[in-house]
Amino acid sequence: MTTRNRLVVNLKALKNNLMVLNSRKEDENPEAKVFGVVKANAYGLGAVRVAREIEEEVDGFCVALPEEAKELVEAGIQKPILSLGYLPQEWMAYFAEKGIRPTLYDPDSAIAFNREAKKLGVCAPFHLAIDTGHSRIGILWDDEDRMEKIRAMAELDHLFLEGAFSHFASADEEDPAFTDRQFDRFLTVMEEMKEEGIAVPIRHIANDAALIRDPKYVLDGVRLGISLYGEFPSRAIRDLNPIDLEEVVAWKTVITNIKTIVPGTPVSYNHKWRAPVSSRIATLQVGYADGYARSLTNRADVLIRGYRCPQVGAVCMDQMMVDVSRLEDELRAKKQPPLSVGEEAYLMGHDPAEWPTDSPITPLELADTIYTISYEILTSVSGRVTREYLN
Repeated sequence: MTTRNRLVVNLKALKNNLMVLNSRKEDENPEAKVFGVVKANAYGLGAVRVAREIEEEVDGFCVALPEEAKELVEAGIQKPILSLGYLPQEWMAYFAEKGIRPTLYDPDSAIAFNREAKKLGVCAPFHLAIDTGHSRIGILWDDEDRMEKIRAMAELDHLFLEGAFSHFASADEEDPAFTDRQFDRFLTVMEEMKEEGIAVPIRHIANDAALIRDPKYVLDGVRLGISLYGEFPSRAIRDLNPIDLEEVVAWKTVITNIKTIVPGTPVSYNHKWRAPVSSRIATLQVGYADGYARSLTNRADVLIRGYRCPQVGAVCMDQMMVDVSRLEDELRAKKQPPLSVGEEAYLMGHDPAEWPTDSPITPLELADTIYTISYEILTSVSGRVTREYLN
């Protein structure tokens, strides 16, 4: 399905961001592996297209689900793929056959995966997850039996321990205390493994926030996600080290109706907004079914001809309204053509052909407005929004 509601992805900006992020690790460890995180359909931008675009510049990709790994394999992606989540029994043979790196943290699962690799006559690589404080998956860093479990997995005859990783819980916060605590815990386990003679070619714990904060966290690899796509993990990280990330995403739709309403006229469901004065209202072809959160009702702006126009009235499933009164006053004053049906409106980003009069609308701005994170804003853009790619 192709619609006029479009998420425009600037591939040149994507690659420029990768180059900028890469340069952050060069002084610390220029040989460190770079993994592009393309889980959740590359944060909504299109996993296959993004992976193809940056495959030559990265050392591998990270996904969350077996199905996401399979999508990349079937699209012809050749670089190693690491699946960061749980490996179900029914996917083990496929992973072993295709060389997809699973995350393992349980000896029983490792034994089952080893069995499938043995049937195929291959030595299957995997990555070991260590839980240093995220409390999601992984062998607990202070488990009394941690080395016994790790050794049992590392010594299986048809598996190869290619890497070990952990995940920071709060690297995007201003205070690095807990991040440093996790880092020290991870290094402790890595040192224990080294003393036991268990080699770990790729140690990785750094995500975008950690890399931007301090390249010391990189070790042998770094996993790059949200910052590839032009967004800082948080305002705290942006303010700490405002590296030059380029805008990658623009979300645009079209005006489908324009009308004048008199003072006191209610707009949209449940009359959550009434016109304080005579107002010009434009209807846009976008709603919460497209991923534009209903909680943004009366709290966000859109860009039309580079000017911010406030969203008014409850966001509907497929449509929403904006107050274009100020913009039309500006257009009349400047003797410019009035707004018309079919004209574009930007929910995020801006028209690449012109720099807006008002500031562009970022996913981080929308996230702050409804007390969430930019990751959720991007990944919520639904499948009926057409992805469009610019080189």
